[in-house]
Amino acid sequence: MDTHEPPSPTDSPAPDANRLKETFTAPFPAHASRWDSLWRESYTPWDRGGPSLALADFLSDQFSHSMQFSIARPRIPIPRSQGDRKKALVPGCGRGHDVLLLSSFGYDVTGLDVSPASIESAKENEKLHANDDVYALREGTPFRGSIDWVVGDFFSDETLDSSLEKFDLIFDYTFFCALPPEARHRWAKRMSSLLHPDGHLVCLEWPLTKNFESGGPPWALTPETYVAHLAFPGVVLKYAADGLDLSSIPPLENPPADALCRLGRTKPKRTHKSGLDSAGKITDFISVWVHTSQI
Repeated sequence: MDTHEPPSPTDSPAPDANRLKETFTAPFPAHASRWDSLWRESYTPWDRGGPSLALADFLSDQFSHSMQFSIARPRIPIPRSQGDRKKALVPGCGRGHDVLLLSSFGYDVTGLDVSPASIESAKENEKLHANDDVYALREGTPFRGSIDWVVGDFFSDETLDSSLEKFDLIFDYTFFCALPPEARHRWAKRMSSLLHPDGHLVCLEWPLTKNFESGGPPWALTPETYVAHLAFPGVVLKYAADGLDLSSIPPLENPPADALCRLGRTKPKRTHKSGLDSAGKITDFISVWVHTSQI
């Protein structure tokens, strides 16, 4: 086995939907302490046990000179030398598996979580596993990136000052879907403000096949959910019982100045078991977003 490729992950058991739903029936401001309580109880069924296979393969493709640019498979800026360091952010980083992965590709990474217990677990995970083969320095990567663990509210400038902090790459997986729909407009606004003018937001879209009426977390998503919110950061959009009410979205041809648009969308070669249907077919997608000024 190539030591630069992640092994097949050991996914945690499926979460108890009723327990999660009951835990997060409280108003959104109370969610932070409830996530921390679950971490302190070691009840973390969302933890994948390792880095994202889809992200690892996607980043490996970026280093491949043989891959041609296309709308379906977009390129993103990657670290190339000591004088060209790139900054990455993983919000809702959990145990930090993807933080360690991004570091192995040369990014200086901030792993952010609202739960102090989560960050404690991430630091321990780094001590125990940072030198594992799965996090070996990637071929063509000139250096290992630094890691900064941060406890705080993703939405607050007291945690990350968006006037000062800008990231070349932001990775979202199991973070957007962990937020109730009422917070999604804030997610889009914050992503736009933290993303460097030339930066790239990479989303592993999940769960795309969940029934909207089943609630969350994780809350069901569609590709249009990402398109609508990122096209209009900060705008509250109306939801119907079966998903996003597209009639409530302003015309996409008139986006605001801080809008993000989709550079490309591709199905990953591999993903976690939670992203497979009953026949073993991949249902996840990777989408890449940029400020409209880049288009």
